[in-house]
Amino acid sequence: MRSPILKAKNSRLTLVGLTGMAKKGSNNLKSHLDRVINDSEPLIVHRSGNESVVAISLDEYNSMKETEYIMRSPAMMDIIRKGEQDIKEGKGVEFDLSSIKSSDYPASGSY
Repeated sequence: MRSPILKAKNSRLTLVGLTGMAKKGSNNLKSHLDRVINDSEPLIVHRSGNESVVAISLDEYNSMKETEYIMRSPAMMDIIRKGEQDIKEGKGVEFDLSSIKSSDYPASGSY
C-alpha cells in the first residue's frame, strides 16, 4: 500500500493520495493524520526545494526508539539470540498468556 504524500510548494500543501489525484492537503489533513494513527500508515511530506519528512504516530515512533535502544545493547541482543536458539532447540516452555494477570506485574516503567 502506498503512503499518501503531501507536496509543499509556495507554502501550500497538496495531497497526492493512493488514486494519484491531488487534493488540497488542508481540507483533508485531519483525516490523513487520523489514518497515520489508526492504520499505522506513514504520511510523506515532500517540500519543494527542501528535504522531505515523514509523519508517523507517536506510538510508532516510541516503538522504533525502543527497538533502536534494545538493538544497541550487545547484552540484550545476546539474550534475544539465546532465546531464539533455545526455541529452535525445543527448550521453550508453552503457556497460556490469558492466565497472566496484570496485577501480578508492576506497571510499565516501574521496574
